[in-house]
Amino acid sequence: YEYPPLGGGLGVRTELLLEGTSGLDVKVHALVSGRRDSFDERPWGPSVNLTRLGIRKKDDRHWTASELLRWTVKARLWTGRIVKAYKPDAILVMGGLPTVFAACGHGVPYVVAFSGSDVPGFSPRANRFFRWFPPYRWLIRGARHLIANSFHLRTLAEVAFDRRVSVISSPVRPAFFVRDRTTVTRAITVGRDVPRKRFDLARQVCSLAGIPLTVLSDADHSTVLRELAKHDLYVCTSEHEGMSMACLEALAAGLPVVTVPCGGEEAVRAGTNGAVCSIQEMPSVIRNFMINGCDPMAVRKSVEGLRPSAIAEKFLKEILIWH
Repeated sequence: YEYPPLGGGLGVRTELLLEGTSGLDVKVHALVSGRRDSFDERPWGPSVNLTRLGIRKKDDRHWTASELLRWTVKARLWTGRIVKAYKPDAILVMGGLPTVFAACGHGVPYVVAFSGSDVPGFSPRANRFFRWFPPYRWLIRGARHLIANSFHLRTLAEVAFDRRVSVISSPVRPAFFVRDRTTVTRAITVGRDVPRKRFDLARQVCSLAGIPLTVLSDADHSTVLRELAKHDLYVCTSEHEGMSMACLEALAAGLPVVTVPCGGEEAVRAGTNGAVCSIQEMPSVIRNFMINGCDPMAVRKSVEGLRPSAIAEKFLKEILIWH
C-alpha cells in the first residue's frame, strides 16, 4: 500500500519492517504503490524484492477515490501473479480495505496488520465508511490472524470483529540526528495538515506555556528527522492515532513527548520520556519540562526495544504461529 515517498506513518512503518527483515531468515516480496503509471520491480535487499505499482498519484499524502480504485485493481492482479510465481507461505496485509481485498482469495493465508483508520470506531470518517461497506468485516473474518499496533486499537478491533487481536508496536530506527541538550526551549509537532491533528490547539497550548512551536506539515521524511533534532519537546494534540510514527521518531531523537490521550501514546511514560495529559493540563506540563529539562539519552533508551529488526522478528513469529 503506502511506501515512501507516498503516505505518512504507514509508509514509514512499511519501509522499517522491510529494513528489519533484512537480517532474518525469510524471503519477502513487497507490493507497494508508486507515483507514476508504471511498473517497477527491483531487489530491495539480500532477501527482499520490491514491486511498485504506479497509480498516477497526484498528492503524496492524500488519496482520491480513483487512486484507491486503481491501486485495488492493480494490487489484486499483481498479488495473484506474485503468489503464482513465488508461492509465499503467508501474506501480511497493511493498509485497510483495498489491500485486504487484494490479498484474499489466492489460496494463501493472510494476516492483517491494522494501523488506525482501517478499524471501525477509530474515527468518525472511518465509521461512515464501514457503515456503508459491511463486506469489509467478511474480508477480515477470512484473515488467519489480526495484529494492531497499539492496545487501544486492539480494543477497538476486538469489539468490531469479535476476534482475538495481537499487539505489535510500530518500529522506529535509532535516530541519526539527535537532540543533545537537556534544556527545553523549543517545541515541534509534525503531521499531515488535516483537521484531526488539531494544530490550532497545539499553537494555543504552546502560546499559553510560553514556548515557541514549529508546525511541520507535509514535509518529506528526511526533513522531519533533521528538524526533530533541532527542537526539545514534541507536542501531540491529535484527536486519534493508531501509533504515531512522529511521536516514536521524536522519542528516538531524544525529545520528550507531551500528548493527549489519542490512542497511540503507549510508548510515552511519565517521568521517563514525556507525559500524557488533557489539553487543559498541557501548558503547565510543558512549563514543568521547561523548568526541569529532560535527559535526551534517557528518552532515546525508552524506545530501543522498537528497532526494526526486533519488530520484524515479532511479526515473523506471530505469522508463523498462526500459519
